[in-house]
Amino acid sequence: MVELTKTGEIVVDGKSMLKHSAEESGAVAERKLLKRAKRGDAKAFETLISNSSGRMFALIGRMVDDRNAVEDVAQNAYIKAWLGLKEFRGQSSFSTWLYRIAVNEALTHIRRETRRRGMETGDSEALQFVTSGKSDESRVVDKLTVRDALSKLPQAYRTAINLSYMDELSYEEAAKVMEVPLNTYRTYVHRGKIKLRRIIEGVEA
Repeated sequence: MVELTKTGEIVVDGKSMLKHSAEESGAVAERKLLKRAKRGDAKAFETLISNSSGRMFALIGRMVDDRNAVEDVAQNAYIKAWLGLKEFRGQSSFSTWLYRIAVNEALTHIRRETRRRGMETGDSEALQFVTSGKSDESRVVDKLTVRDALSKLPQAYRTAINLSYMDELSYEEAAKVMEVPLNTYRTYVHRGKIKLRRIIEGVEA
C-alpha cells in the first residue's frame, strides 16, 4: 500500500521511503569508503571507524571493568580491523564486523585479567528491563544490584544481554557480532535474563 502524507512523504507498506533512501545512500557511501580503504587509503578507514567509534567505545566500556583499559582494547580492535580489512567480504555491515572484533578483543582482555587477578570482572551498567518504572533513588540501588548480578553471569550471557539491551542491536546483528547461530544467541539472552533475575531475587548465587 502506497500513501502520500501531508508533508509530501511517500510511505510504502508503512515504511518511509525517505528513510529507506537514506539507508541506501549510507550503504553506497560505506561501500565506496571500503573500496578506498582496502586499497590502503587510511583517511577512508578513519571515516569508516569514526561512524562507529562512539558505540564501539560504549560496548567495550560495558564489558571491560578497567576504564583505563577501554582505549587500549579499542586501539587493538582498530589495528586488527585495519590489518584484516582485505578479508572483509561485506556479508554484514562494516559496523557489525567492527563490533565483532571489539567484542573479541574485550573478551581477550577479560580472560587475561581474570588469569592475572584470579577473579572475574563485571559490567558497569544496569539494564533498563530491570530498573524501569521505579523512582530515581531505587533505580540507583538497582543499578548496584544489577552490576553485581551481571558480574556473576557466564561471559556469553553477559555479552549477549549487553548487546541487546545496552547497545540495542537486533538479535541478527548481535549473533553476527558473537559469531554464533541466531538460535544460540536467543538462548544466551533468554537464559541470561532468567539467571540474572534469579540472582537479583536471591534464588541463585
